Amino acid sequence: MANEFRVKNGLIIDEANSGAGVLTIADSNISSDDGSIEVTVVDGQTVTLGKTGSHANIVVAPHGTAGSEKITALNTSGTDDEAILLDAAAGGITLRADASGKRVHFHTPIIDTTQQATNMMVINSNTTAFKISDSGNNAFITVDTSNNAVHFGNNIDLTIHDGGILAPNSEQAKGVHFQSTGGISVGSSTYVGGGTGLQVNAINADDDYVEARLRIGVAEGSIGDTLHDEDLGFLVIQNASYTGGGSGGSMGMVVTGGASGGAGYTWGRGTARDSTNTFVLGHMPGKPFDDVRGTNDSPFEITAASDAGELMKITATGTHTTQLGAFVGSSATAGDHIWQNGSLATPHDLMRLDAPAGAGAAELKLYEGAASSNNYVGLKAGTMGSDVTFTLPTADGSNGQVLQTNGSGVLSFTNAASGGAGQLNELSDVSYSSGDLEITSLDKIISGDLTFDSSGDITLSVDGDNVKIDDGTDECFRFTTTSIKHFTIFSDTSGGNNDYFNVGVTTNGATTISTVDDAGANANLTFSVDGDISMTPAGGDFTVTSAAATFTSASASQPVVHITNTHDGSSSGELRFNKDSASGGDNDVMGKISFYGTDDSDNAHEQLAYMEARITEATHGSEAAEIRFFVAENDGTLTQGLSIAGQASDDGEVDVTIGAGAGSTTTIAGNLTVNGTTTTVNSTTVTIDDLNFNIAADVTASSSLDGAGIVLGAATYASGSSFSNNPSLLYDHSGTRWEFSAHDVEVRSTTASSSTTTGALIVGGGIGLAEDIYVGADAYIADDLSLTSDGGIINIGADNDLQLTHDGSNGTITNGTGNLTLDVTGEITLDADGDNINLKAGSTAFGSLTNSSGDLQVKAASGKGIELRSNTDMEFVIEDDAGTVQSTFLFHTESTAGTDLTGVDNEAAPVTMVYKSASTELGRTEFGKVQQAGSGTTNQIFQFASGTFSVAEVTLHATDGATQQANKMIICADPTGTDQVAFSNYSEVYSDGSTKLVDYAVAISSDTVTLSFDGDDDDTVTYAVTFLA
Repeated sequence: MANEFRVKNGLIIDEANSGAGVLTIADSNISSDDGSIEVTVVDGQTVTLGKTGSHANIVVAPHGTAGSEKITALNTSGTDDEAILLDAAAGGITLRADASGKRVHFHTPIIDTTQQATNMMVINSNTTAFKISDSGNNAFITVDTSNNAVHFGNNIDLTIHDGGILAPNSEQAKGVHFQSTGGISVGSSTYVGGGTGLQVNAINADDDYVEARLRIGVAEGSIGDTLHDEDLGFLVIQNASYTGGGSGGSMGMVVTGGASGGAGYTWGRGTARDSTNTFVLGHMPGKPFDDVRGTNDSPFEITAASDAGELMKITATGTHTTQLGAFVGSSATAGDHIWQNGSLATPHDLMRLDAPAGAGAAELKLYEGAASSNNYVGLKAGTMGSDVTFTLPTADGSNGQVLQTNGSGVLSFTNAASGGAGQLNELSDVSYSSGDLEITSLDKIISGDLTFDSSGDITLSVDGDNVKIDDGTDECFRFTTTSIKHFTIFSDTSGGNNDYFNVGVTTNGATTISTVDDAGANANLTFSVDGDISMTPAGGDFTVTSAAATFTSASASQPVVHITNTHDGSSSGELRFNKDSASGGDNDVMGKISFYGTDDSDNAHEQLAYMEARITEATHGSEAAEIRFFVAENDGTLTQGLSIAGQASDDGEVDVTIGAGAGSTTTIAGNLTVNGTTTTVNSTTVTIDDLNFNIAADVTASSSLDGAGIVLGAATYASGSSFSNNPSLLYDHSGTRWEFSAHDVEVRSTTASSSTTTGALIVGGGIGLAEDIYVGADAYIADDLSLTSDGGIINIGADNDLQLTHDGSNGTITNGTGNLTLDVTGEITLDADGDNINLKAGSTAFGSLTNSSGDLQVKAASGKGIELRSNTDMEFVIEDDAGTVQSTFLFHTESTAGTDLTGVDNEAAPVTMVYKSASTELGRTEFGKVQQAGSGTTNQIFQFASGTFSVAEVTLHATDGATQQANKMIICADPTGTDQVAFSNYSEVYSDGSTKLVDYAVAISSDTVTLSFDGDDDDTVTYAVTFLA
C-alpha cells in the first residue's frame, strides 16, 4: 500500500553511521512547498541524484574537512551534444573557484564553437573570441583573433600541469608543451627529460647555441638575435633598464619552502637588494620567500638590520665575505667554515674556522693527518688593546732555535738562552747576579701560566702597605703590612662592593678572623674539613659569643659531642650552665636542655621534650632548686613528667614527683623498697605481676598468721566495726584454711576442665561437670564447646526456638519462630565443597548459588524466575580486581530452538527484555534470527499482538553469506482490533553498494502483526526490535 510522509519546514535525512541506509522513493516526488530539502550524510559519504551504478548521475560528496568536498556531474555513455547541458534561458552561467590557487578546469576538447559560438562571451566578434575577466571587466585571459594571440592580464600567471599542452596540435614540437612524464620542452628538438621539468632546446636542429632568458625592461621589438658562434648554453636573468652601480634591485635564483603566512625557509643566490655590485648567497630561516620578498628579511638583503643571513657575498671590486653563524630575531647561532679531505671514503676535517655565538674571538683549527683522530692545533686571539700583525721569517731557522719578536711584530729565529741569566741581563730593568734576580722597574707580568719554583725561599718585599692579586679586573687577595697584619680574600669587588674574608694579626700574635658582607649580613663562615679540627687554647678557655651553636651531621647516630677528661683522678669534665644575673630570684631557670624533632608531616624543629633546672628558693642560706623533665603528650603539649625538688624548709628532704595525670604509668624495672611509715596507693586498680604477694613476710610462726589476709573497705564498713562485715579473705589457723566472709564468691579462673574432677573450681555436683549447668545470664566459654553425642542439641531461646544439631552426618540450624540474623563486623564466608548453595522456602527449592569452573552462577529452580529489586538506583559493575579488560554483559538463552514460523527454519530462540512500570508493560526489546527455507515469498521473521504493542522499531541484517543488506523500519498498528497496520522501510544499505538480497512486508490478521521477507533459499535474517505499548 502507498504511504505519504509529510514534513513541514524541511526534511533532514542524517546518516547515523558509515554505510547506513538509503532513502528510496519508488513512485513519487520529493517536494517542499515552503522551505528547503536538506540531505545530510557523514564525512566521506555521497548524495547521488540518479540511480547508483548508472551511466548518468550527479554525485555530491560533502566532507567536514576543508578541501575534500566534491560535486560530480557524470555521463559516461551519452553521445548527444547535450549529454550534459547547462542552460540558463534568461540569465548567465558562472563557473567560479573562489579559493586562492584553485581553478575551473576544461579538459580536451575544451569548447566547440562551430555550432554554438553565441554561447561564449564575445566582447568584439572581430577581435576577441574568448575572454575571462572579473566583475569589473578587468581581463585575465583574452583570445585576440585579430593577431592570433592570447593575452594575459597584469599580474596573471600561466600554470600548465602535468600532461598539459601549450601549442597547436601540428606545432607541438616547436612550441612550449608538457610531455606525459611531466616537464616543459622549448624548441624543436625532441623532449628527452623523463621528468626533467623544463627543457630548453635549440630552435633548429643544426643550431649550436641555446639560451633561456628572463628579461626585465626590454621591449619585445628590441630583442635581437641571441645566437652565438660558440657551442654554449645559458640561463640568463637580464635587467636591461639598469647597467650597474648602487641600488638597482636584486635578481637571482630562489629555493623556498612553506606557504605564505606559515613556517618555511628561503635560500637565495643573486645580486643584493641595495647594491648590484654585490653578489650574495643568503638564507632566511623560518619564512617562505613570499613573506620576505622586498623586506629586510630577504636573503638578498645585506644591511645590518637584516634578520636574513648573507652567508657569502662578493663585491665587484673582488672582496669576498663569508658570514659564519647567524643572528635572527634575538637568537645568535654559532657557525663554522670547514675544509675536508674528500679523497677519503669518509671525509676527514683538515682545517676549520669556528665562530662563536655572539661576540668573541674565532678559532682556527689545523687537524692532524690521521683520518681516525680529531686532534688539532688551534689559534685564537685574546682580548687585545690594538691590532697585532706578526711577520714570519723568510726562511727556516737552525735546529734548536726559537722565534723572537722585535717588538713590532717581525719574527725571526734566534738561539735559545742558556741558563737564562745572560738573556735577562740584556733587559735594562732586569739584572741577575749570583743567583739573585733584580727587577728595578716592573708594572705587570703578562703571561699564560706562571710558575715560581725556588729551591729556597721566595720573599716579596714592598715599601707600600699592600701586596695585591687580582684576576685582571677585580681584586682577589691582599696582604697588608701595617701595624696589624692582614690577609684578605675578596669575593666581589665589582660595582663598589666590598665583600671579603679577613685574618688580622696584632701584638703577641693575637689573631682576629672576620667576614664582611658589604650590602647585608650574609657573610657566613663555614669550615669544610677533610679530617678533624683540633683546638688547644693555652689559656684554657674556649669562648663563643653567639645566639646559637649548631652541630649537624647527615650520618646515622651523629653528631656526637664528647666532653673528655684524661686526668688521673676522681674529678671529671663538666657541662656547666651559669645563670649570671645581677640579682637571682625564685623560679629563675638556670639551664635548659631541649629536644627537637620532625613529625610525619615533615614539620621540622618541633620541640618534643626538654629538661630544666630552676631556683625554687633564692633566699641566701636557704637556697633550694628543682630539676623538671617535660615531654610531649597526646597533641604535642609539653607536660611535666618528672620533678626532683629540694625542700627549703626541711633539711635533707628531696621530693620526687613522677608522671602526670591519673592515667600515667610508672614502671620500676628492679626492686622497690619503701622505708616510710605509710604507703598510700591512690588508684582505681592495683596490678601485681609477681607470682607471690607476701603479707606479713617477717612472721615466722603459722599461729601468728591467724586472721591475716585481705580486707576490703574502711574500718567502719557498713554499720559494724573491726571489719566484721567487710568483704574479706582471711586465714584460719585452727582450720588451716582460707575463709571468705558471708559475701558471694565469684570464681573466674581460666583453667580448662576436661572432666567433672578438673577445672578452676571443682564441685561434686552441678559444676563437676556431672550435672546440668544453669546460667541465669550469659555463659562465657573461652574455648571449644563440644556435644559428644550424635543428636545433641544446643537450644537458644526461652522456648528453645533456635536449635543447632548434628545427626552424625548433617548439621542443621533451625529457627522455629521469627527471623535469623547474621551480623558480623568482618566478612561472612559460605564454603560449600559440593559447589552448590541451595536456597529453599520451607522445603521447596527456589534457587541456588553454583560454582561453575570458578564463575558464580545465580540460578532459579526449575520453572522459577529471578527478580532483582532496589528501592533506589540499581547498578551493575564489572570490576577489574583481577586486572581483566573484559567488560561485557552477556544475555543468552540455553534453548536454541525458537517458535516455529512459516517459511523459515533454524529459528533461534529470541533473547527478550521486558520493561514495566509497576505492573504496566511499557515496552520490550528482542533479538532473534531466522533462515529462509525454500523459495517462498512470505517467510515469517516474528509476530506480535497489536493489542499489546502498537509500535515497533526494527533493525534487520540479511546475508547470503557473501553480501550484506541492512534495513531500518518502523511499524505502527491499530490496537483497537481494526486490523490496520502501516510501516516505513526508511533506510536500506548494501555492503557492495547495489546488490539487493531481500524485500520485507508487514501484514496484520486477527490483531497479530507479522513481519516477513522474500529472499533466496538459506538467506539468513538477524533482527533487533523494540516494541512500545
